[in-house]
Amino acid sequence: MPTAVSLPPGSGQAAVGAVVTGGETPGGAVTLRGAVGITDRLAISGGLMEPLGGLFLGLRYNVVQTERFRLAPFVFGIADDDLVTVVPADASEALSAGIGVALEGGGETFRFDLSLPLVTTAVNPLVDPLYVPWAGSSFGVSMRLGERHGLRFGVESFFSPAVTWRYAPERWYVQGAAMWSLVRLEPMLAAEVGLRF
Repeated sequence: MPTAVSLPPGSGQAAVGAVVTGGETPGGAVTLRGAVGITDRLAISGGLMEPLGGLFLGLRYNVVQTERFRLAPFVFGIADDDLVTVVPADASEALSAGIGVALEGGGETFRFDLSLPLVTTAVNPLVDPLYVPWAGSSFGVSMRLGERHGLRFGVESFFSPAVTWRYAPERWYVQGAAMWSLVRLEPMLAAEVGLRF
């Protein structure tokens, strides 16, 4: 989901990575992600995960933007993996959209973040109450370790406690994460390398 992290106009990042899942049926996927600042408050983000994923597009606007705190409502759309690779007979469940809110803030050493979808189509809250809004939510606390290293403790999609380490020199970064999904009851590992521009 979109974040409230400030992106100056024309700046952004692009990354490629991989996700591996364990459990009874192990799997893996390749990921592409990116975000670009359109104005000092408006940004667009997107991602693709294949297989076992789909296409994501999001747009957010920071209504509050200070050095210590940012608040951004966002809209998003998702095309499920089935729709990206083939056209299913019933595409109504393969497309979804929604609105949400993102928060980000803190100081030099510690920062918090939250990205929470509030309303989502193509999900019945009575049948799948855990999927609204928690399926796509993300929140955590990041700790800066020196000039280039960072550590984040958080909870990702599908109630997945996660630990993420990041090494970020000036223009590029590499990061790895270990997660455990409490909904799917399986471990997940993710790695990514990206470029900031």
